[in-house]
Amino acid sequence: MTKPIVSNIDEMKQAGIDLHKNVDVYRNLHTGLWSIRQGGKVYAHSDRLELRSAEFRVQQAGRKRVIEEQRKNVHAYVTGLIVKPDLMVDYLLYAWHTVSYNPYKHNHFVIKVSASCDRKINYSSSLLFIGSEVIVPSLSSYISHETLPCA
Repeated sequence: MTKPIVSNIDEMKQAGIDLHKNVDVYRNLHTGLWSIRQGGKVYAHSDRLELRSAEFRVQQAGRKRVIEEQRKNVHAYVTGLIVKPDLMVDYLLYAWHTVSYNPYKHNHFVIKVSASCDRKINYSSSLLFIGSEVIVPSLSSYISHETLPCA
């Protein structure tokens, strides 16, 4: 069964998402949208979503399988609470950092510190999924203090 594409809180509730519980969000390679999973079940897809108290998770066994088989699978995602529109970050107030994950380069999510340096990210007080990107505001409490070796 095809999951609904949601763009607002009412549509998310209608799809069965409990806004008081964490969701897992990951990039759906078939649709190009973000899949919204809760309790192990995918309820909907969206092209824009904001989470708070977000944790970046990588299941290492899934990452290992990707490397061995050279075939993608869902093993990396962000978990957190969906932000209601009245609580959304004022986007114009912040500079933003792009978050990425490449299982062939790192075993965790990273933000770009400079052209040649990445920094591990474990948590963000707020983040935005928009189009194909995941971004965190520069004033968010987010990164680990582990700067990865630079080339």
